[in-house]
Amino acid sequence: MFSACRINPPGQPEVEDAKKRLAPRYPPKSVSISEFGMLPKRSIVNRRMCWYNFKRKKATLIKRKTRFRARKIIDWRLCFIADSGATEGRDILSLVKRAVDGGATLIQLRGKIWSTREFLEFGIKIRKMLEVKNVPLIINDKVDIALACGAAGVHLGQEDLPLRLARKILGNKRIIGISVNTPDEAEAAENEGADYLGAGPVFPTSSKNNLGPLLGLEGIRRIRAKVKIPILAIGGIKASNAAKVISAGVDGVAVISAIAASPSPNKAATEIIESIGKVKIRSGASEN
Repeated sequence: MFSACRINPPGQPEVEDAKKRLAPRYPPKSVSISEFGMLPKRSIVNRRMCWYNFKRKKATLIKRKTRFRARKIIDWRLCFIADSGATEGRDILSLVKRAVDGGATLIQLRGKIWSTREFLEFGIKIRKMLEVKNVPLIINDKVDIALACGAAGVHLGQEDLPLRLARKILGNKRIIGISVNTPDEAEAAENEGADYLGAGPVFPTSSKNNLGPLLGLEGIRRIRAKVKIPILAIGGIKASNAAKVISAGVDGVAVISAIAASPSPNKAATEIIESIGKVKIRSGASEN
């Protein structure tokens, strides 16, 4: 329909007259809905406004589909948080590799003790290593590092860069996760456009300081009741309790010390994955 509309190039009398008659409502994108209804049916501006609205709606649909595809390809079952301060003296590249070999489906890189340059260098190396294994990399806190190293997304805390600003920087092709501790925080994050949530701490943990109140399994259930997007539970989770956490309604678990502090990281990851495999994960969890 739109291809049949021939639009005269700028400079021709019909276009210039339309500009003068409808100023300051020109260009078309500044015309309100009520004003648009008052325009001549076959005016040049009317035609351009139709095309503008068509392209805008099409672009919105493309953005929504892109975000849907980004979330759909993620296997949320086991996220290993590779923390620069919790490697037990091991090489972090080797630790990540062993975790993935054991069954980790998602890696989050946290570099609290690294400089920006060090964080970026490790991010690039790990991202290249994970690409071969088709495992996504999430960067903790640092939006600039996530963008620069080509990571799949970023995970933000409640005190980090606001989600809406992170989305402006990263766009819709990368995922953004938000740490939450209450149902209200979870609901707010989903409404603002978060792709997934990191909910915790579920159980006592020594891997991170300044944590919120313990959620327990009941707290996880309350958060699940409020949101539809994927949830990763974190805090004190290991092979012995992972199945219970999954049964509470989450899409996966995130661990640090359960893998990093284990004498055999790959075996620890395998045990968690096998434990999760004994329960039914929420229907459609990996397709949200």
